[in-house]
Order: sequence, then structure tokens, then C-alpha cells
Amino acid sequence: EFIKTQNLVSKNIEIFRFDEAAKYAYQFVWHSYCDWYLEFLKPILNSNNKSAINEAKSFSSFMMANILKILHPFIPFFSESLWFKNQYKTLFKEYLITSRWPDYKTQKKYNKNQIEINNLIELISNIRSVKAELKIAPKLSCDIQFSEKSGKLMKLIIKNSNLLKTVGRINSIKYDNNNRNVVDMIVLNEKISLIFDEEVDLTSQKERISQKIETIKKQIEVLNNKLKNENYIKKAPKELIKNDKKMINELTIEDTKLRSIVSSIN
Repeated sequence: EFIKTQNLVSKNIEIFRFDEAAKYAYQFVWHSYCDWYLEFLKPILNSNNKSAINEAKSFSSFMMANILKILHPFIPFFSESLWFKNQYKTLFKEYLITSRWPDYKTQKKYNKNQIEINNLIELISNIRSVKAELKIAPKLSCDIQFSEKSGKLMKLIIKNSNLLKTVGRINSIKYDNNNRNVVDMIVLNEKISLIFDEEVDLTSQKERISQKIETIKKQIEVLNNKLKNENYIKKAPKELIKNDKKMINELTIEDTKLRSIVSSIN
């Protein structure tokens, strides 16, 4: 992912698309590095495995040095300051401004590992999304329930259970179907369920979301009626019509998502 970003930043700088170069750098640093990489490091750094801890620290330091290089054209003073504070000047024996700009690199094929990481991100993102829609505190842990004792998703969860307990806020894995306060969800084309404590009132949340669905339905109807009005289409600015269509699309996606959550609450 970093090599891909590094190449995109270099390519866009060369063709004077500094806005695009900055966008790719920002997306990687903020979303890939901060949102996920640092989160995935926490279980390792909090463990008792000294070898894994040292490896994580070394690689994260290496990543930071390379990140500062691609950020330097956009935030030179700040990146140079971090280079100095992290003692990279001593380590590399040069200032960031005089360091070698990263060469284009062929992206090595780590397809299996990359797919696994992306699957973990999708799983955790789905869990967080469901909690957010149900107004459940992000830090509240839950159990995961499988309807079957096989499947790629189950293997992924068992293999990365320590990570999921910390980052995904998962307590344990269950295989029976006799639990209450359950929300079903589809991840990677497999069905799993989130089991919450009885203190979490899913029934009231189901009612709240149902009311929200009705509100969205009315908003979509209003917009559709506007677009069916020939006078409106003729006189309204094209940008306004475009925004109306965009809003309908966004509301429809939200409606589908909310209906899925309502139907999944057991």
C-alpha cells in the first residue's frame, strides 16, 4: 500500500498535479497508517512478546521515516521538525531536505497478507458501523456468533482473535443460536451475529431506526416529485438538479442500510 502511494505521489509531482499528490499522501497517512496500522500495532505493543514488540517498533519507525519523505514537499518545516525529533538525522546522518527522494518501486505481491488485512478492516468497519447506527458506545464489547463451524470468516476471526478483541471489541466466539439481543450482519458474503448484553435495548433502537426509515422515504418522495416536475427541470440550475439526484442516491443507500439493520435485529 505504501509503495503504491509513494509511486502515485512521485508520478503526480512530476506532472505538476500537486493537489493529487497531496491527496494520495493524505489518504495513506490518515486512513491507512493512523486509522488502521497504528491500531493493529496496539495488541503487539501491549503483549509480552519482546521479539514482536521490537520488530513492530523498528518497522513503524522505518515507515515513519518514509512517510516524512513523501510529506516533505507539502509540509517541509513540520516534517523536518519531526525528522529531527525522531533522531532520523542522527540515524541517517542527513537532514530530511537533503535525503534521497524514494525511487519508483515495483509493488511486491503480498496478495494473501493484503487480502487478510483488508478482510479484517472490512469486518471491524462493519462492526463499528452497526454500533454507530444502533447508538451503541464504540468501546462496548460484544460476542460473535456463527451459525456454522466452518467458513473463511471464522478462520480469519480465530487466527486474529487477539487483534479483534482489542481493536474490534470482541469478547468471545459462540456457535449456538439460542442467544438474545442479537444483530445479524453479512461480512465477506458470510453471515455472523453480534451478541450484546441485555442492558443494550435493541428493541427501542429498532423502533428509532424504523422512524428514521420513514423520514428518509418521505425525503426521497419529495425529491422524486421535484424531478418529475417539467417546469422545475427547465428552470432550475443544472447543478441543483445534479445535487437532487445525488441526494436521492445517498438517501437510497442509507435506506437500504437501515432496513438491513432493522431486519437483522433478533
